[in-house]
Amino acid sequence: MSHAILGATDNSLGNIKRDLKRHTSEKLYLAINNKSNENKRVWLLWHMERAAAKNANSEKFQLLQSESRPIELTTPKMKNKKLNIDIIIKYWLGL
Repeated sequence: MSHAILGATDNSLGNIKRDLKRHTSEKLYLAINNKSNENKRVWLLWHMERAAAKNANSEKFQLLQSESRPIELTTPKMKNKKLNIDIIIKYWLGL
């Protein structure tokens, strides 16, 4: 499971999310496909191609789920909770 916090000043958030998912999937697919010494390469590619066959929106492979459940972060308290800002600050400070 992965999470992302995205923002846009216009109504392009759906396009940003789509492009991010496409780019990430393509890069990971190519990295797995080109790694000939990876012992699970064939298994991973098979699963990605199988997932695409079950989804009309995917052509050759699918790595990330199509659906999502966006949550609007409307208050600073919500943003800090989702960002877990204390952990991020400690990480950057090396604590």
